[in-house]
Amino acid sequence: MDELESSLHPDLFNQFLLFYLINSKKESQLIATTHNREILNNREVFRDDAIWFTDKNEDSATELYSLADFDSSVVRDTSNVLNAYKSGKLGGVPNLGDYYIDLDNE
Repeated sequence: MDELESSLHPDLFNQFLLFYLINSKKESQLIATTHNREILNNREVFRDDAIWFTDKNEDSATELYSLADFDSSVVRDTSNVLNAYKSGKLGGVPNLGDYYIDLDNE
């Protein structure tokens, strides 16, 4: 599902995920994309290997990696994943660059 949280209240988004996780069969799987960073605050719900990030490399190709790929020097069991993400430790954030556009050098 692409952008699972689209047009959903954040509480309904969380409710849907919990409903699915609690009521699905053992062999069920849900793959969803989201830009909802707050989902990273649900560490008690999701295992580290269930949270994946994407990042563009220098060739503009997309790289995919899991939260479980980080060692304990970056993310500990007690770490706040959302704060680590927002500070750039986990990648996956856009390079916004500068606000200034130099029109004289074009």
